[in-house]
Amino acid sequence: MINIEYKIQQLSKEVFSTQTKQKRIRKFDKYLKDWGISRLTSAKRDEIERLLIINNLEFIKPYTEDEKVDLSEIDKNSNIVLKYRENIEQNLDEIGKGLIDNFNRPIFRIAQGECPKKPYPFQEEAYRNLNKYFNWKENKKGLLVLPTGAGKTFTSVSWILRNIINENKKVIWVAHRHELLEQVKNEIGKLCYSNILPNKKQNKVLVHLVSGSHDRVNKINRTDDIIIASVQTLNRNLERLKKQFLKHNEEVFLVIDEAHHATARTYKSLINIIEENCNKFNVIGLTATPFRTADKEKSLLAKVFDPQTIFKKDLRELIINKILADPKFIPIETNQRFTKKDFSEKEIELLQSNFDLPEKIKKKIIERTDRNRLIVNHYVENKDKYKQTLVFALDQNHAMQLDALFKQRGVKSEFVISGTQSTIGISRDKEANKKAINDFRENKLDTLINVNILTEGTDLPNTQTVFLTRPTKSKTLMTQMVGRALRGEKAGGTEDAYIVSFIDNWSELVAWQSPEELFNDGIGVDPRPSSSIKYETQLISIELIQQFSHLADSFVDTTKLQNLPAIMRIPVGWYSFDLEYRLENEDIDYKSCKILVYQQHLEAFEELSKNIEKLYKRYDYDNNNILDQEEKLDFLNEIIRKYFDIIEYPEPKIQENDLLNLIDYYDIHRTMPNYFRFEDRNKYDISKLANEIINREFSRIEEADFIKKSWNGETGKSIWKEFYNNNFNYFRNEINFEIGRILYPSTDVEIPEIEYGQNMLEDMPLYEWPPKEYRQMLEAVYEKWNKENPKKRIEKKDRFKYDIDHKKAFNNEGKTRLENLEPLLRGDNKKKSDK
Repeated sequence: MINIEYKIQQLSKEVFSTQTKQKRIRKFDKYLKDWGISRLTSAKRDEIERLLIINNLEFIKPYTEDEKVDLSEIDKNSNIVLKYRENIEQNLDEIGKGLIDNFNRPIFRIAQGECPKKPYPFQEEAYRNLNKYFNWKENKKGLLVLPTGAGKTFTSVSWILRNIINENKKVIWVAHRHELLEQVKNEIGKLCYSNILPNKKQNKVLVHLVSGSHDRVNKINRTDDIIIASVQTLNRNLERLKKQFLKHNEEVFLVIDEAHHATARTYKSLINIIEENCNKFNVIGLTATPFRTADKEKSLLAKVFDPQTIFKKDLRELIINKILADPKFIPIETNQRFTKKDFSEKEIELLQSNFDLPEKIKKKIIERTDRNRLIVNHYVENKDKYKQTLVFALDQNHAMQLDALFKQRGVKSEFVISGTQSTIGISRDKEANKKAINDFRENKLDTLINVNILTEGTDLPNTQTVFLTRPTKSKTLMTQMVGRALRGEKAGGTEDAYIVSFIDNWSELVAWQSPEELFNDGIGVDPRPSSSIKYETQLISIELIQQFSHLADSFVDTTKLQNLPAIMRIPVGWYSFDLEYRLENEDIDYKSCKILVYQQHLEAFEELSKNIEKLYKRYDYDNNNILDQEEKLDFLNEIIRKYFDIIEYPEPKIQENDLLNLIDYYDIHRTMPNYFRFEDRNKYDISKLANEIINREFSRIEEADFIKKSWNGETGKSIWKEFYNNNFNYFRNEINFEIGRILYPSTDVEIPEIEYGQNMLEDMPLYEWPPKEYRQMLEAVYEKWNKENPKKRIEKKDRFKYDIDHKKAFNNEGKTRLENLEPLLRGDNKKKSDK
């Protein structure tokens, strides 16, 4: 990491001089990078403009008489001059240093009058609950729960300013990404009005940003009103925080952004040191995702926060009230498969270790031209539904390729890219970007394509749809992209929001973030009874699609997997957790991890759960309670050897990377992640349909008709459409696989028997019974019938004319028992069914 302070001093020596009034800057962009400014956004330009004015400085063109430089030109014009006026009395070196200090220590003057931004009624209700909860008579730690898009930052910042800063108390606000820190700072600046802060001393709010991309902890001052910091930076300097801030302030209010991560060691250490050094200490945790079910994750968060939530508002209510748009998730399979053969070992290592896609791999995705055509064709075919669509592309090249294809199909399209020059030489200045954004806002464009410019900060209320054409591991980036379409009608947006994700098959090389997972995390506060079931089926169906891709791949030996009974290819449950991921700039982001657990694996995971604490201690060789890479690999090998290598039939095979993720989670939290049962697993056992086709001896035409009717259901909807992501081919192929497995069992693969207890069979229609039990019952029914009705005896050669029917209807609590079954002529049975 470059020493930013040293570089500032170097700049001040180069730029400022007591002998001249101006100094040429030859490589301004070099200093931007050293200061941690990766992209000179319009907000940063405005900040530089303000700081220049404050310090009596200005940029001018060389060899001219006071012709000021437009800061939008600063990227492409390094040969500019920094001019200063004679009346500067203070040391000019300090001004150069102060230019950057003001980025990290903004002073917000309190404007007179009413704040123009008004809270919604649910936000005012949140204020009342917060006021009631935090009375300062006792130290409390509570959660504020608002779903993605509901304005957590505005709600919490406005309440903090009104009730903490307005009372001249101190605040520490922590998050895991510097973008979140900037977001909080910007929100504070928008809300500094006298009606919110009538009692604030000195009529200003002192804010201090501290992170690897901002200031250092040793720059913290006891007079700072709000310290906005990355949790990891504070955690590395707890003693310094104690010495410079905590011991001087007896009352501190801690805000934890994305508080569902607060069970990690970094947060616990920070909370402990503040609690030990402040007489009055309160904590508010902000989250959209407190726990995924009513009880499972409460136990972890209850160790940090009070079990009772201060205030929560569920997603469904905000959608009903039209504050948020109703998200409709549409996954589109691109049929693009990426395997180890497509990449070098170095590229695979980069792919798995980097948080974002490496440039070389982006290029390989972009080169799949049929993928780009699929994206454009899908929009054209659904244009009336999707309307104004924001497209997130992989890079500048990809954005321009998509833009050209959209225009070829008659779509009014435009793209925006950062900087003034693209990576392939296309000029794009600030004004061109601004015009494209305004045209989209004014409904002059159908699609607007960008890379990362429009993830936050730009107001585009008419956005109906987002196209996610780029994969990401980042929950933060995914939230920002999805959030662009979530503004509801009452907030000036739309009723529905279509979230269209284009899914490539990465053959288990990497697990990308899914947009649905952002909303699944809110299941615990979503009153829709079907929401958890819907998410379960979405989650499992994605895994099944990967299985189908393997089964259809002639280069992969899938004999063992294909010969498993269908029910054994459906997991019994899964582990679900977020895992910390450290970025190059010392930020933390989170990736969502899912470990699917099959019946074959369940006992191994249960035994691992019982013994993981003991095993962990054995492999923490240096007893520092943190595993290094060598220790993790040794731990992994022991787990595989002791628990998974001994599984008699391990297909589908457990992935080593899944077990490494589990080890990382335990290393951070000292507990196993939460396990969720797939409650409705048996509903999706495709063998029931396969057995019915076999047992009823359908002709090929009858079989095809039966499969189509099962797929469509009685009303055009069926559980199979949901489970197979509306892909009929996957559904049909899986039935065919299962029919083949039943009729032509492999002699090379020993399949474990599935035991069906009598009670289980009685609660299933006869055609769903396994073939062996089905034929035994068939023989018993005809034998019983012929014995009781010798004059109406049914010979084997005539059985094709009959169906076996329930005397007491199955859908009227009739059981599949011998005494409740009888043969019935198919014509009569059909009349009975129609009736």
